[in-house]
Amino acid sequence: MNEDRHGDADYERELHDWAYQYDGYRRLAASPNQLFKVLEPVRLPYETDGEIPDWAGVDLLRGWAFYVVRAHRFSGWGELREEYPEIDAIADAVRVHPEAAASDLPPELPRKGP
Repeated sequence: MNEDRHGDADYERELHDWAYQYDGYRRLAASPNQLFKVLEPVRLPYETDGEIPDWAGVDLLRGWAFYVVRAHRFSGWGELREEYPEIDAIADAVRVHPEAAASDLPPELPRKGP
């Protein structure tokens, strides 16, 4: 994997692994189609204005990240963060969520510069 436009291929792999740790099929919905429907209240506002609703809970955010990496696995024409830029917004929302436990947190962002 080459270094992507966001900076760090290792970070992208870590982000991918973090998202996979949450099994959205067991925790939120039993199938990809059902999970897609469950995520609609957070996906649609993001698709409209690029914002994740501030009411979104940690489980919904983690489930969305899981859905994104699963979708990327099957469509995967490019880098995860290029094809699904919402993964960065989801990770940022989890990072600042007051109810996120340490085990919920995504990997640290790569450092810039020397």
